[in-house]
Amino acid sequence: MYPLIEEWLSSSVRQRDFCSMYQLPLAVFGYWLRKYRDDQQPVAEAEGAFVELKSEDLPFGLVLEYPNGVRLELESGASADYVRELAGQC
Repeated sequence: MYPLIEEWLSSSVRQRDFCSMYQLPLAVFGYWLRKYRDDQQPVAEAEGAFVELKSEDLPFGLVLEYPNGVRLELESGASADYVRELAGQC
């Protein structure tokens, strides 16, 4: 579905005409377009998104609190490998 959406976006054809060319219901196309636009949002905007840690060592303590009440506290200097090991145990 996304290749069709991208084809339409790069064209100057109206949605209705584009759907007629592919015998695609306009409502289905609209649904696909909404899904496409939602998927194109940056990950950080998504609710509950993960944030990449780019440092090899954490220069400060870190506390993660999850909505379910789980709390993870890391000391300063915790290595990225240690954080990955903890994440793998979840």
